[in-house]
Formats: sequence, structure tokens, C-alpha cells
Amino acid sequence: IELAAINMGSEFADFLACAQTHIKVAWQTLSRTRIAYDVAQHHRDDNGRRQLRALAQYVLQDPAVDKGFVDGHTDDNGSDLANRKLAKARATEVATYLQKHGLRTEQIVVRFHGAAYPVADNKTAAGRAQNRRTTVRLERQSSEQLALN
Repeated sequence: IELAAINMGSEFADFLACAQTHIKVAWQTLSRTRIAYDVAQHHRDDNGRRQLRALAQYVLQDPAVDKGFVDGHTDDNGSDLANRKLAKARATEVATYLQKHGLRTEQIVVRFHGAAYPVADNKTAAGRAQNRRTTVRLERQSSEQLALN
């Protein structure tokens, strides 16, 4: 099958405009997002900001997303109380961003764990770096639930 491009300029422009608004990242990539932090910091770096921007864009375009679990974590340097406060600051900052960009407050569950759930050994700098994180896990409604809404 061949199609002539004659008189298709406006349709092609409409197609390109539409393609710009569609989700460019797969669910598998964003449904479990990990944001890393520097030592004792709760502000996101440029990479963390890019990750959250992509996550927020996805949430705005996928009506099936109905819940986000935001979990703050730290390495084991410092006291338990200080680590829980830092983990809370990290998780709260991420949750606030998601609220401002598409998720309703009641859709977000914020938890903060301090150093309680390490994903790597805290005895090495590389391991501690992996443990300084906030994770975001998105959940979707089933197609049956969406049909009822």
C-alpha cells in the first residue's frame, strides 16, 4: 500500500502535536522509581528532579494510576531519630511535588523508615549511597475499576 503525501501537511502536523503529548516512558520504568540523595540531604539533585518530572507527566496522562506510595530511607549514619527525620523530609518533599503535579493528597501514602530497610551494606560508601533514597511505587486501577468510574 502506498499513500501519497499530497494534502497531508495539516494532518501530519496534527499527528506530530499529538505525539508530543503522549507518554514517552513505560509503566515498568516509572512504576517503581528510586531517587538518590547526597549525604544528609533531602533536596533532590538534577537527576532526581528529572525523575519526578517524568513521573508527574506519566501520572497526569494515565488515568488508571490511583495511588502512590512514597517511602523515605537513609543510610545508618547518625541517630535513629535524626535518620527518621531525614527520611520524613525526603518523602514529604517528593509527596508534595507529586501533589502539585497531578496526584491528589488522598492518593499518596507517605512513609519514612530511616535506616530500617537497607538495600545494600552500610559498611561501604557505595552501599550507603544506595540506601540514601526515596522510592515511589505507583499502583493502577484494574480496567474493571476504571469502567465503574
